[in-house]
Amino acid sequence: MSIELKYNHLERAYPDMLTGIGALIQKGKLSGRFESVELSEEDIRQLEKAKELCELKIIELWDSRDSQQFKALCATYFDIASQLSALTESEYYIYEQFKLIAFGYLG
Repeated sequence: MSIELKYNHLERAYPDMLTGIGALIQKGKLSGRFESVELSEEDIRQLEKAKELCELKIIELWDSRDSQQFKALCATYFDIASQLSALTESEYYIYEQFKLIAFGYLG
């Protein structure tokens, strides 16, 4: 599945809230590889919002787990969540790690 198609499912689900999220996810991936590319605080907040909205859409589509849209959203969730730093002292750390693994597998 192409990257454009994969991220389009999330953008189409929330067009007024997540415009350009595909480019931001790609920027996040590049920031992990190149020191010259950095995510701003606003970028990180936008990615966190996108992660939460993506999870809501995945839950909404849970009964149609075999659909391409569900799989694309799970893969998108994995891409977003893997860009965000995890707070190991948080009580939700293990829960977030389980979601990351499960959605990555389903995607």
